[in-house]
Amino acid sequence: MYRRIQSIACLFFAVCLVLCSIVPSRAENSLLEQQRRQVEEWQKFPHPYLRGEISEETREVTITGLKPVFDEEANEYVLDFDEMIPRDIVIPDYIDGHPVTKIGNSAFDYDDENRYSWSIHSVRIGDQVREIGYYAFECNFALETVLFGKNVQVIGRSAFSNCYRLRVLDWGENLREIQNEAFGGVGFGLEQEPYYPPLPPTVEILESTSINPQDNYVIPASVKRYSCGIGSRSLIVLSRDMVIEYTEANALIRKDPPDPEAWYIYCYSGSTAEENALIHGYTYYLIDEDSLLWDGKAVEENTLVFGVGMTEEELRSHLSIDGASSEIRIDGLKDGKVAGGTTITLFHTVAQAPGKVYTVEKKAEPVSVSVETLPTKTNYFYKETFDPSGLSLRVAYDDGTETVVTDGVACTGTDLTVGTNTITATYENCSTTFTVTVRYSWWQQLIRIFLFGFLWY
Repeated sequence: MYRRIQSIACLFFAVCLVLCSIVPSRAENSLLEQQRRQVEEWQKFPHPYLRGEISEETREVTITGLKPVFDEEANEYVLDFDEMIPRDIVIPDYIDGHPVTKIGNSAFDYDDENRYSWSIHSVRIGDQVREIGYYAFECNFALETVLFGKNVQVIGRSAFSNCYRLRVLDWGENLREIQNEAFGGVGFGLEQEPYYPPLPPTVEILESTSINPQDNYVIPASVKRYSCGIGSRSLIVLSRDMVIEYTEANALIRKDPPDPEAWYIYCYSGSTAEENALIHGYTYYLIDEDSLLWDGKAVEENTLVFGVGMTEEELRSHLSIDGASSEIRIDGLKDGKVAGGTTITLFHTVAQAPGKVYTVEKKAEPVSVSVETLPTKTNYFYKETFDPSGLSLRVAYDDGTETVVTDGVACTGTDLTVGTNTITATYENCSTTFTVTVRYSWWQQLIRIFLFGFLWY
């Protein structure tokens, strides 16, 4: 008898070991199969090494990255720069007869999937490309040169940030906007300063630290907005009178001076801008650090999640300024009402230039909820109290986003009775249901039977 039990136990453990080895293997194979199907889809894109998407409406191409291949020995998908993918990337004008108009967000950046930051040496961008997306080439540490096509209009946020070795060879002919940190970190840690060719006379917007140019870099007359600080380099030369945007730390504003070569620098007392102006011996003027108030209370963030749907008059009735050197300007109303994207600007009357800008954001509203995880306890004995611990809901919002919440969830229907109980979980204005089960314990059954508990218990 003992030997039979021992044999059964050994067989049971052997089966468990086999199952444990099979399950991960199946999971790994499933993941590889998903990757294989994804790569097969990418391979259908009509280019030897680039992958992309063709818009059904415009038939324009957006480049989304490089095509990986399956390495049988490593049992994973890799980018084969030695055989298939050149280290000098060329974005063509057309692919399969369709114009290539955009390089997508994060198309060639460095992350867990795109592990080729030391592999791309140069990039030549075709003349049909109009936009380079956010983080498109971020952290390509070996990238040395980029040649923009003549029709590139927008270089997105952080598009080439941390490409330490990069030199721009040509901006093209129609560049209009270089966004925040587009070339942030270029030249970092290198003795040689980053080089940028002269900007074309079409550029209108240079956002904060979009470029970190060499000394005496000329900003063309076409620029309408330029954010910068007074850095360690000499002051950037302007080719015309212009207004320069400022932030809390870096205030550098020039109004229309009688002397076209004169600089008028306005900044907060104690700010980085004042400190650097003192270091370089620049003349500057202090301005009050005005702040926006809502119903008399300071607005802490640069975004407002209230006011949507108000008229301008209603909005102004809630707004005031903590200070006396600015006036409130409101832009971006839709049909005369405040909407997402409406801006509230504190315009400095002394400097005659825009100061702090606050943007109204429409708060996303929940449209549906579903149970993400059930409570830890879903089976109860009679007279036990409902415990919502472990319950989480997945909330879908009207802007298409989703989130998982645990706080702010209210449960009703929690007066438990024997049998199946339906609990309603509500988050803000949306509800969903789940069930819990209640039964008698063995000793409660004894009370019901022998002590006539079914009458009183």
